[in-house]
Amino acid sequence: MRSWVELPFKKVILYIPEDMEHVQGDDIVRYLNGYIPLPVELRQDIFHEPPIRTLSKELAECRVREIDRREFHEPLPIEVEIERKMLKGKRFSGILYDGHRVARVLREYIDRYDIHHIVVTDRLIGTMERYDARYHARTVVCSIPSIISTEGIVQGPAKPREYYTGTEDDMGFSPMEPEDPRMTDAIKTYALQSVVWRMTGQPFCRTKECALHNSHWQEELVRYQIKGELCDAHRELFQRFQNFIYSKEDDCS
Repeated sequence: MRSWVELPFKKVILYIPEDMEHVQGDDIVRYLNGYIPLPVELRQDIFHEPPIRTLSKELAECRVREIDRREFHEPLPIEVEIERKMLKGKRFSGILYDGHRVARVLREYIDRYDIHHIVVTDRLIGTMERYDARYHARTVVCSIPSIISTEGIVQGPAKPREYYTGTEDDMGFSPMEPEDPRMTDAIKTYALQSVVWRMTGQPFCRTKECALHNSHWQEELVRYQIKGELCDAHRELFQRFQNFIYSKEDDCS
C-alpha cells in the first residue's frame, strides 16, 4: 500500500438525503471516526444544492443509453422533466447513470478538494467494465466526490441461483433489499473504502473476510462486509494514519 507525505484530506463530508430514513447517518459518522481522527460532517442531499433547472439537464445527460456503449447525447425534454421531478422527491426506477459522469457533474458544486466528499444516493450508478465492455451496476464509485448507491448495493453484488428459482430458504442468508435495515452497516464499509482510496489509491482488499473487500456476491456482502471488521493489514494502515495525524498535531503544538 502506498504511504503519504502529507494529509490527503482534512475533513470528511457525508451527504445523505433527508428522506432516506432507513439510513442512520450518525452511526456512519461514528464508524468513520473510529478509524480516522478527523472531523466528519453530516449534510443533507448534495443534489439539492445546485439550481434544479441546471442539475436536471446535467443528470439527464449522465443516463446510460446503451448497456455496451459509453455514449452521451442531448437529453429529451421529458428526460429533463423526470429529473426535475426526482430532485423534488418523486421516484422513478429503471434509470442507470454513468457514475464517473455524475461525479464530474457534482464536482462542479464542491468548493474544496482538501475535503473528502461522500455522496449517498438511491440512484442506480454504473460504470463500464473493461473486460466485457458493458455497464455494470456499482455499489460505490471512488472518485471526487465518491458516490455510494443504495440501489447499487441491492442490485450490484450478484444473488445466488436460489433467489431466482424460488428456493430462497436454501441460501442460508437474506440478500439486501431496498430500505433494508442493514443498509446503514453496508454504507459504513463503502464509505470507508472511499476513504482508503483517497489515502492510498487502492480502495479494495483481497481478503474476503475484510470489510474493504470488493464483494461481487450478495453472500460476501452480507456475511463479511456489513460486519465492518478489517483485516490485520488495514487495521495497521489506519493505526499508521492515526499516528501520522497525531504526530503532525504534536509538531504544531
